[in-house]
Amino acid sequence: KTINIDGYIGIDWDGIKRELSKEFEKRSIKVRWIDTAQFLKSEEEIDAMAAPFMGYTSSVWGKVSDLNLRDFFKIDELESVIVDHAYDVNIVWGIGAGYAKNMTSNLYIDIPKNELLFRVRGGAIFNLGATYSINQMTIYKRLYFVDWIVLNKRKKELLPKIDLFIDAQWTYTLNWILGEDLFSAVEKLSKSIFRPRPWFDPGVWGGQLMKQHFQELAQDEVNYAWSFEIIAPENGIVLESSGLLLEITFDTLMFLQGKNILGKGHDRFEDYFPIRFDFLDTFDGGNLSVQCHPSLDYIQNMFGEKFTQDETYYIMDCKDNAKVYLGFQDSVDPEEFRRTLEHSAENQEEIEVTKFIQEFDSEKHKLFLIPNQTVHSSGKNNFVLEISATPYIFTFKMYDWLQRDKEGKPRPINIEHGFNNLDFSRQGERVE
Repeated sequence: KTINIDGYIGIDWDGIKRELSKEFEKRSIKVRWIDTAQFLKSEEEIDAMAAPFMGYTSSVWGKVSDLNLRDFFKIDELESVIVDHAYDVNIVWGIGAGYAKNMTSNLYIDIPKNELLFRVRGGAIFNLGATYSINQMTIYKRLYFVDWIVLNKRKKELLPKIDLFIDAQWTYTLNWILGEDLFSAVEKLSKSIFRPRPWFDPGVWGGQLMKQHFQELAQDEVNYAWSFEIIAPENGIVLESSGLLLEITFDTLMFLQGKNILGKGHDRFEDYFPIRFDFLDTFDGGNLSVQCHPSLDYIQNMFGEKFTQDETYYIMDCKDNAKVYLGFQDSVDPEEFRRTLEHSAENQEEIEVTKFIQEFDSEKHKLFLIPNQTVHSSGKNNFVLEISATPYIFTFKMYDWLQRDKEGKPRPINIEHGFNNLDFSRQGERVE
């Protein structure tokens, strides 16, 4: 009769509450709802707390936050919520509900992050403690560097204590599992073989191979650029019971059974699954940006991440004219390369990329190794299995072949970050 219902950002809290209220009314159950939003600090205070981790306004990167979820609340008031026995049920409702100390049952509502991101794109989601959004880039940056960090820390604390876990990606169909059954399920998963649920996304350079071959995909998308087979911050794992499906986020599995999943690697990577693999489809599409990934020191000092991105391209399929761009030409002039990139970005002029960067023929089953700090790009008409060790979003694009996003704008270019990391010794014969 006294319940905390906590959960993640991106939940349709109001919609779910409306549906539950209808059911309580049908049963003549008198409920007192205590919404945690009333205990949040002011929007101005929260913006000020987040600001040190948001980087430059024009940048897509910030720095990993050291805040905790409790910092967002007037925590003394939330912790000391009083039970009103005039009601049949008291429910502390919303993000942070688990801080209320006088409740006896603990429920947790979750949502897969790819669904959360679809809601962001649809304009349905604001940041933690916010009532408005500036733009999608800023929302996503704060999600990544602040909101997800504090919510994941809190989720890890709460999970072992929950009585019920709820999948809320379908607002009016809440599939749920008892806490004890969740713990049993993920323990079995962690000692067995499983596949996360993949998801697919279009992109400016995206191709047509996946769309043609995977008929289950929506055919009204203009293309599919990526198939995220596993990318730890975003994928989920679907459980089935008697024909009912319930998805848990991949980090839920890691928080509960990370040591089983990573073995000795857990000492280094803790609760983060460090390997990503995805398909890149440029069949009848465009070229990936000319890019590189940061050095270990740079990603740690600039962005607060624990490890950096090393990757490979495994060519699953390609057309006869397909290319991969990798490493510098012998005796490349770094200053000339930089001037050329900056001139292109400023004037939207094409670059003769092979003057600076080596070009290789693609072949089925060819494997390209791409350590961090190495300049690279996949050309069009490739179907690539990209296998990476990665913390996720740290790709420094230096030239994007003058491609435009769906709004007709150039994507952000990051020449400064790129040149802080490019290893120009990766040139000439050494590259091959």
